[in-house]
Amino acid sequence: MTHVPLLGHRSVDALFAYTPRGPVDVRTFLAEAGELAARLPAGGYFLNLCRDRYRFALGLAAGLLTGRVSLQPSSQSAETLRQIQRPGFFEDLSRKTSRLVDGLKAAAAAQGVPFSADCQGGMFGFFLFQYLPQNYATVMSTDSKRFNTLFHGLLERGVYIAPALYEAGFVSAAHTDQDIEQTISIAAEVFRLL
Repeated sequence: MTHVPLLGHRSVDALFAYTPRGPVDVRTFLAEAGELAARLPAGGYFLNLCRDRYRFALGLAAGLLTGRVSLQPSSQSAETLRQIQRPGFFEDLSRKTSRLVDGLKAAAAAQGVPFSADCQGGMFGFFLFQYLPQNYATVMSTDSKRFNTLFHGLLERGVYIAPALYEAGFVSAAHTDQDIEQTISIAAEVFRLL
């Protein structure tokens, strides 16, 4: 089995997430994930029904720490199930995600920032490389200072992306075309800083 770090942060004092109780650093997240891992029932899998994103991440990390599969429905609501059955739902979600990825690529290119990205459905990923990396070692060779500038620049302007070099992002049905365009515009501002 290949072992990779659970998180890509360089310090346990680094910011991991913002929660209603305030900012959470990596040290706190790992301690809470370890405590939850110790309380998980025996078995090869568990169902992660947390609706709060931080708690959901804790469940996922606890599963990873114990080698269990974390089953993760995106939502349990009847309304979500109705929406995803709507004709054209997936096509519209894919269109919005592709627009975001294409807009980010163009904004980065306009500033000469190496940037590659890909998407499928509502999921996307990007890297500060000219081409998509093909292995973990390449991903970890990303200019982390530049990535941190991007992360914090976006966050300060109201756009939250995952705080690690290699995590996926998600567009949801709740994101409007205006949200996508605003995100691209904000990213363009931040790319000027890189």
